[in-house]
Amino acid sequence: MATGPHTCYNTPGSMTCIGDTNTMDMMERMLDAEKPDLVVYSGDNVDGLTSNDAFSTIVKYSRPVVERGIPWTIIFGNHDEEGDLSREEMMSTVQDLPYSLSQRGPLHISGTGNYVLSIHKHRRKRAHRQGFDNNQNEGEEETRLDDSDENDIQSRNGLFHLYFLDSGAYSFNLKYPGWDWIKEDQVEWFRQTSRVITSRYATDDIPNALAFFHIPIPEYNDLGDDNEDDDNDDDDLKEKNNVRMVGDKAEGVSAPSYNSGMFDAFLESKDVRATTAGHDHLNDYCLNHHGINLCYGGGLGYGTYGSPTIPRRSRVFEIRNNGDRVDTWKRLDDEDMTLVNQQTLFVGKKSPSSAHGRPSNGRSGKSTRPKNRQDSDLYESLRQGAQYVMNGLIGH
Repeated sequence: MATGPHTCYNTPGSMTCIGDTNTMDMMERMLDAEKPDLVVYSGDNVDGLTSNDAFSTIVKYSRPVVERGIPWTIIFGNHDEEGDLSREEMMSTVQDLPYSLSQRGPLHISGTGNYVLSIHKHRRKRAHRQGFDNNQNEGEEETRLDDSDENDIQSRNGLFHLYFLDSGAYSFNLKYPGWDWIKEDQVEWFRQTSRVITSRYATDDIPNALAFFHIPIPEYNDLGDDNEDDDNDDDDLKEKNNVRMVGDKAEGVSAPSYNSGMFDAFLESKDVRATTAGHDHLNDYCLNHHGINLCYGGGLGYGTYGSPTIPRRSRVFEIRNNGDRVDTWKRLDDEDMTLVNQQTLFVGKKSPSSAHGRPSNGRSGKSTRPKNRQDSDLYESLRQGAQYVMNGLIGH
C-alpha cells in the first residue's frame, strides 16, 4: 500500500479501480467472510517507493484487523524498506499497534522479524463449511486464541507453532545476483529453535508447524520441466514426476540464485509441514515437495502488478484436530468471494523418516548442536519473548 490512494495495475478494463481503496475493500470482505483468528501480512505491505510516510501506510493497511479486534502479524518483503522507514523502525511501529503479535526477533542474526509463535487450545465452536469435508460436524471444538492467564499459558506447551523468517530484499553478492535469501545464521537459528521446541514433547506427540517468509526458496521452482508454465487441469491439479501441485503457476518463480539450505532444514526438522511465500503475485499453488507443502499466498493488492484475467485472491489456513490437520483454500475478489482450491495439506504428525527424502544440498554447511545449557537458554528466551497465544484460523 501507499501513503496516498495509489494506482491500480493490470485490472479488467471494465473495472472501476482506485488503488488502495479496492485493496482495502478486498481485505474487509475477506475478513468478514472468513472471520479469521489471526491474519499474517506476508510482505510488501508497504510500497516503499510510493510511501513517503510509511508510518501512515502501516496504520492504513492494519486498520481492517485492528477495527475488528483480530490478532495479526507481519513479515517483511523486498519493497517495505524502500520508503522513509527502516525495517527496525517499521517493526517498532507495528509492535506498538493494537492486536499485533509481531516480534523483532534475535539481534545476533540476520534480518528483522525472525520469531516463532505458539498456538494453544481453547474451546470454541467450529462453523460448518458447505462443500468442504462434510464429515466434519458443526460445532466441533478446535484450537484458537487462548484467553487464559499469561503465566499459565507460558507454562504449557503449544499445540502448533508458526515460524516467521525475514527473507531480505536484494542480493549485493555479485556471485549470486538477484533476490536476497534467508541467511545461514537464520537457518541455524531455525534449526536450534525447532530442536529446542520439539525436544519438550514425546516423540509421538511433537506438534506440527508452518513457516512464513516473503521471497520463495529455490525449491518452489522444483516442478519438473513438464510442469513449467503449463495450464493446469480443470481442477487445478498436477501430478507429474512425483510432484503434486494444487493451484496455478502463472509466472516464473522469483527465487534467489543461491540456496542457503533452508528447505533442507525444514525437511530435517520434526515439526514443519508447510511453508508460505508471497512475492510472486500470479502464483498461488501449493506444491508437495518431498512431503513439505510449499505454498503461495496469492496476490491481493491492486496497487501492484497482477493480471486482468486473474482475480486478486488470498489464502486461508485452518488448523484442526489440535494441530494434527491443516486445510487450506483461497478466496477470489469477485462478487461471491468464490472459494477455490480446497485441499487438506496434511493429517497426523510428521514422519520421522521424512528427513531422508533427499540429500542435503551441501551449501549450508554443517549444523553444530549447541550444548544443553544453550538449549535451555534458548527455550527460556522463547517462553519469555516469543511464545504468544493465537488461534487456529489463519489468513494472509
